Amino acid sequence: LWKTITNHTNDLAKYFERGILKIDPSIILYPVETNMVFMKMDSGLFDKLKPYANFYKWNMEREEARFVFSFSNTKKEVNIFLEKCKGIISR
Repeated sequence: LWKTITNHTNDLAKYFERGILKIDPSIILYPVETNMVFMKMDSGLFDKLKPYANFYKWNMEREEARFVFSFSNTKKEVNIFLEKCKGIISR
């Protein structure tokens, strides 16, 4: 069970990373190796995207936000959020 959950969450994080890289490759801060993705995100972008997903201010001095994927997240949710990102980040 733990391996199934780990594979699912890590795969979602990589899927999310690939989607963000298509929108703006400069905002992925570190290689994605687990179920977490760190993005460069100033307060304005954070405030615009926060209503659409549950993620955290990680280090606002360095403008970092952290996304953590869990067993309950789905590709459908990631796709919906990526669409919101396209509309907001691409402006």
